[in-house]
Amino acid sequence: MGRNAIIFHGTGGSPDNCWYPWLAGRLAARGYAVEVPHHPGINVEPITMFLPKVLGSQTFDEDTVLVGHSGGPALLLALLQHLEVTHAQAILVGGCSTPPNHGDGPVPQ
Repeated sequence: MGRNAIIFHGTGGSPDNCWYPWLAGRLAARGYAVEVPHHPGINVEPITMFLPKVLGSQTFDEDTVLVGHSGGPALLLALLQHLEVTHAQAILVGGCSTPPNHGDGPVPQ
């Protein structure tokens, strides 16, 4: 497989926000297959409901670079706990700083 990257937007974001299109273009120019999926439920839906949707909709392998911004880093940390393959790299950018919950809320413990 070739190199690939998945860029996860933050809470309330979309693939067209911020610097996501710029980064996707830069990575594509360097030979990466880039995905910037739209996940409107990120950090809104309980992680126990949301995480399986993400795991089922993306392909993760040892050549995958994961990028998460704002609310995306919390999702990346949850993903990394549940994936059975080591990834090329995970980049956490400006992660949210809310206290972890103690229930079934959107931010993982």
